[in-house]
Amino acid sequence: MSRVRVVVPARNEASRLGQCLQALLSSVQQARMADRRIDIIVVVDRSDDDTAAIARRFDVRVVDCPPPYGKVEALRAGLAGDDHDDDDGGAMAIFVGVDADVVVGPRTIGDLLAALESNPELLAACPPLQPLPPVRRTPLSWALYRYNRQRGFSSERRWLNGRCWASRPFTFPTPAAMARRADDVGLDADHPLRGPLVADDVWLSRHLVDLGGEGAIAVVDTDPVLFRPPATLQGMARYWRRLRRELWRIDVLFPELPRPAARQPDLLAAAPFLDRLAWWIFQGALAWCRFQHNDDGNDNDNDNDRDDPWPVVVESKAP
Repeated sequence: MSRVRVVVPARNEASRLGQCLQALLSSVQQARMADRRIDIIVVVDRSDDDTAAIARRFDVRVVDCPPPYGKVEALRAGLAGDDHDDDDGGAMAIFVGVDADVVVGPRTIGDLLAALESNPELLAACPPLQPLPPVRRTPLSWALYRYNRQRGFSSERRWLNGRCWASRPFTFPTPAAMARRADDVGLDADHPLRGPLVADDVWLSRHLVDLGGEGAIAVVDTDPVLFRPPATLQGMARYWRRLRRELWRIDVLFPELPRPAARQPDLLAAAPFLDRLAWWIFQGALAWCRFQHNDDGNDNDNDNDRDDPWPVVVESKAP
């Protein structure tokens, strides 16, 4: 029997978790087959809203995230499972990570599993993403929506999206392993790159490409996953700073892992005028993010505080 574990890390996701789990359970039901066992685990990370209570309304397991907390630690807790998961003696074949604020399609989970089951050389797969229309009505929210809808106007996808992905079993570097690497490269005790992994997709993408080459990751032609991108400068800046810091962290602490070449907006020239206008508005907002980041002179902002390593961008959690 093929065993699949679907893990949903959740912190203060009361406004979106119910919709996420309802769609996920429907997709999993379609993916279930006689030779598949699929378990869903919601890992709650220090939530002070009704996240845990909402999760318990559904036919899923609910567990607490252990310290040092954060999304990666929540995924690790779900990946590890516990002894009673192995009652049937089968080894876990596929691991699926799903953000608690997205909505998967009816075919999404089944198609991801089928892609991995049919190709033993494929190490991970993810579905296409589709942004939800913005709630705000501003030029920036409109531009960010169009930018995300067009996937950055690039025909290439060089890493997994961290919102929904399926992979063969693996192990994230532990906080202790991260600390040893920081010691090995001589980082000071208060250096901003010290601490556990924050983003799951950056390290995982490079690790999988290192193991299996460029063909180790595939974007599967299936139902897209719906998500809400940031719609303000503040929300965009928080996402950008988090990503920039995590890329820097992996570059410094894991220099042996391959770096993907920068994605090029090769589809921009042929895009309609409004899409090209959205691109330039996006680029202006990105320049502001870079200026603000360089101006404060401090890469270790509160978003990456070791007691709170998983920042929440509230505007992306709107129903």
